[in-house]
Amino acid sequence: MIVIYTKEISPRLSYTLNHVFYQQLGLSFEIVHDKTKLQNIALPIINYSDEMIENSLQIVPEDLLFQNTIEFWDMTFDANHQIGLLEHSENPKLSFDLLAAIFYLISRYEEYLFIENDEHNRFDVENSSLLKSECLNLPLVDIWIDDFKQCLIAHFSLDKSIFKTKKFEVFPTIDIDSLFAFKGKSIGRQFGGILKNLFQLQLSLLTNRLKVLFTSQKDPFDNFDQQLSMWQTYQLRAQYFFHVGPYGKFDKNISNKHPYLKVVIDKIKTNGHDIGIHPSYQSNSDTIKIKSEIDTLHYLTQLPTHSSRQHYLRFTLPYTYRALINNGIQKEFSMGYASTTGFRAGTASNFYWYDLEKNESTNLEVLPFCMMDVAFKNGMELTIDESIEYSENIIKVLKDYQLPFRFIIHNESLSNLNGWKGWQRLFMTWLDKSK
Repeated sequence: MIVIYTKEISPRLSYTLNHVFYQQLGLSFEIVHDKTKLQNIALPIINYSDEMIENSLQIVPEDLLFQNTIEFWDMTFDANHQIGLLEHSENPKLSFDLLAAIFYLISRYEEYLFIENDEHNRFDVENSSLLKSECLNLPLVDIWIDDFKQCLIAHFSLDKSIFKTKKFEVFPTIDIDSLFAFKGKSIGRQFGGILKNLFQLQLSLLTNRLKVLFTSQKDPFDNFDQQLSMWQTYQLRAQYFFHVGPYGKFDKNISNKHPYLKVVIDKIKTNGHDIGIHPSYQSNSDTIKIKSEIDTLHYLTQLPTHSSRQHYLRFTLPYTYRALINNGIQKEFSMGYASTTGFRAGTASNFYWYDLEKNESTNLEVLPFCMMDVAFKNGMELTIDESIEYSENIIKVLKDYQLPFRFIIHNESLSNLNGWKGWQRLFMTWLDKSK
């Protein structure tokens, strides 16, 4: 048990303390705002105030956790990444407000401050305080919490065994934007695809298309047996997200009424993998459209749908998350960037979403990812070898701090089509980390 003294108890502070102490460190805690109750307490005391309290560990607070409004905060982070103690005495204090910094990152505070988003109306990574501080590829929140744990152990002579045990694990997630490259599409879409291949002189693509349509050649995106073999080899349980929304400019899957879709979904389900909704580009924050797509997936799976990842990672806070909550989503997997690697919320660990506008915590669990196939090939324009080397550095940090490694691939990126030839080598190096 840890005692936390503060002059004021606020929703933001309670949320942050719960994340740090209970969810991440595995410690129970009590918040005290009456200083007289601290007398004769033998338990470790965290002093979250500007007062002096004997034998405590002090964190001098900023105003952020005691506010009810959203205001501009100019946040930058120490490139050394470590928590320091300003005073090595009986009453040391941390070098910065750890709790406010963690709240700022995992609440996605900065995403409420910027009006200008990217071309898909997503928060632009160029506005990320972590990117500007050159910390985006570090799970900074997790590193801080581990440093803080070492401070607690050293200052209060705590036994390491009382803390939550963490473990490095590999969690593959797969987005199925388009079930097939050529097969299963309407006559109009097939004809349009043939004309496009002709006019753009995509003769190899046209040949592949015609072979799939008129011979026994397998569709290149139909690599689901290969995927299932991969998960079985590495004894991993994968998380799938299926796009079942209507056709549109950025929504290119086959019809959700096509029998092929149910055949593949049944195959994934039968092999024990998890299936969630991949809400369409069109749905974004539209509660009614999201409900319609969840209902469709429920019909196809005959299972409740509790997990989601937005198509194109297109979400707007707080509206998209509220719409998901209203539709029974409990786990959300969109927290990351499409154009680059890194930890959008500064953490690899799961956390519960805090609705800043309502100033309240929610039961929506956010599961961040740090790497996506498209980010390496298209966003960062790296070669396969460069991508392997680049990802190794991030994975090393995850291993050092015993954190989950969650990544995104697509059936398209396993197809050898559209520039993806050979990229499976990168993904296999990721899976090898699970051994």
